[in-house]
Amino acid sequence: MGEDDGVPFVPPPYDPMRFARVAAMFEERPRVLNALQRKRIAAGLSQDELAVAVGVSRQTISAIENRRTTPSVQLALAIAAELGASVEELFPRDEPREDRGQATR
Repeated sequence: MGEDDGVPFVPPPYDPMRFARVAAMFEERPRVLNALQRKRIAAGLSQDELAVAVGVSRQTISAIENRRTTPSVQLALAIAAELGASVEELFPRDEPREDRGQATR
């Protein structure tokens, strides 16, 4: 069923109750901030401001905060210095990570 076989795609009917249940699931889940996010927010910095201060893109800071990448030692030290924290405080070993690469500066 698609453009190739000549049958147009027809989306399922809108179900407001299902939509409300899904929306409620996301509202109920509290957002868990990691140490880096907590320190950055406490310092009053946006991801963009921190990125400029340490010489990387906002996307790099986002990827580090969301554990999609691990910062290089040089970048971890720069972030820690900018936030007035230790590397160990910002990147504790007990936080789960989804390492897919390493961000460098």
